[in-house]
Amino acid sequence: APNMITKEAFPDWGPNVSKVDAPLNILRKAIPMPTMHTLDTAWIVNLKTSVELYAIWEASGVLDQLETVDENLFDVVSDVMDEKREEWEDWLEEQEDEDDDDDE
Repeated sequence: APNMITKEAFPDWGPNVSKVDAPLNILRKAIPMPTMHTLDTAWIVNLKTSVELYAIWEASGVLDQLETVDENLFDVVSDVMDEKREEWEDWLEEQEDEDDDDDE
């Protein structure tokens, strides 16, 4: 989403996160630019694309850099990556099972 890095749209990001006590979803939707009303859809990513992106992050050293900058964030990202990879593997297994059922 185009407003990801503006403090007006995301006051809950950064060092002042605990100080924010506001209806953030309402405030974000009040931003006049029409493209800023699509915050939810900006985060919906195809599972295969996510898994491929994680491989790129690992190969390029992005995750190593993240770990040195913010170990807690690295842990969160790693957990999410592991979950998505498991989901992808489960989906692939389901597809194989369906193919096997179709062959019978």
